[in-house]
Amino acid sequence: MDTIKTSIYVPHYLWNDAQNVIPAFIKGMSHTKIITNALINVLLTPKRCLNSNNDEYRARTNYLERNNKTMLTFSYNTMLLELVKEKYGVEDKRITNIIIQVLKDAVNTPFQENSSIPPLFGIVGNKNEEMVEVFHKIVMKSDTYNKSNIYVEPFCGTCSLFLSLPLNSNCTYILNDLNKNIVNIFRVLIKKPLEFFYRCLDYDYDPNDYNANGVPNSNERLNQLKAKVNSFQLNEHAVIKNVNYYSIDSAVDYLVYRNIRRNKTGKKTFCERLPLIFRISKKLNSCNAKFLCKDGIEIIKKYNNAGAFIVIDSPYINSEQYYSKIDDFKNRHSEIAKVLYQYKGNFVYFNRKTYPLAVKINRGVKDKIQESYIEDFFFDRGFYSYDHSINEQVTECIITNFETGMSTPYE
Repeated sequence: MDTIKTSIYVPHYLWNDAQNVIPAFIKGMSHTKIITNALINVLLTPKRCLNSNNDEYRARTNYLERNNKTMLTFSYNTMLLELVKEKYGVEDKRITNIIIQVLKDAVNTPFQENSSIPPLFGIVGNKNEEMVEVFHKIVMKSDTYNKSNIYVEPFCGTCSLFLSLPLNSNCTYILNDLNKNIVNIFRVLIKKPLEFFYRCLDYDYDPNDYNANGVPNSNERLNQLKAKVNSFQLNEHAVIKNVNYYSIDSAVDYLVYRNIRRNKTGKKTFCERLPLIFRISKKLNSCNAKFLCKDGIEIIKKYNNAGAFIVIDSPYINSEQYYSKIDDFKNRHSEIAKVLYQYKGNFVYFNRKTYPLAVKINRGVKDKIQESYIEDFFFDRGFYSYDHSINEQVTECIITNFETGMSTPYE
């Protein structure tokens, strides 16, 4: 058994993931006595990022050597060399197949914990931790959720609420959204998380086109991605006949595009969020989760007679994200309210009573929003409401048709 010492470049956007996440998945490979971060870094370093003529490469090499990170012991004395050759052009797939199988085993391991999982996307619209905690308290008060065999979100968005919930093993989760790209990416996370993971790692990353934070140096790259994202179409026939229709390539484009946009505000790069792929995939595959791309109101109507537990987090009136796409969502909220008047199961309905802080609109529009409280549709219906102030400027109103211990009845 030989010891091999080598220097391996690790790009900045993979460094934390390689050290902190992937070892847990590969731990226990029987044919290795010791497997350390350096081997994993070879696996995770895209070919195009290997460049020994820059300061970052030299800095990483020095760090590895100082901290003895590159001392690898293998039961096969050529394993590292085979791995490097395979990664950079040799057809022999033995080593990669071993790693892929280990990762598959990790993905297929039954989901054990019910702790909250962060959303995959760092984008506007995610419920903050404070609101998720309130949501938990309300949901746990519902007999329907604890007993129901169907959970429905007609406007699931990035699934921040669903991902935060403890799972009911007897429940089917129906998650619907009009954003075809979101629906597609979650279908991919159910069916092909490994392929999705590797496609993200091998994404065409050219250091000359991006700055240190992973943001394009010009708008050309971002515009190319935007065009691809906007042109993606879910096969509507396939959606009707087969809810498992998906496109891995489009999922990668969308994840990169949304997170590159977010990077302009200094947030994490998309690669730093890749570990969530496995956590989310495990949760989705540990329950019966189905993702649909249909009209939200039709989804509510469909599951009314089934007595499903429904969580409605629909677009807020005049919200920034939908402001240019929905002429008057107030009418849509009115339609939703009329459906819920006769709803046979329990529901939770989110409504922001204050206008979105990020919206740049004139005073007249702000006044209109203030007068358009969704809760006005629910007076004298025997429902309950709970106002929660996130800060001095933002107040959420949560409407239910069951007592939560925090809410007050409409009168």
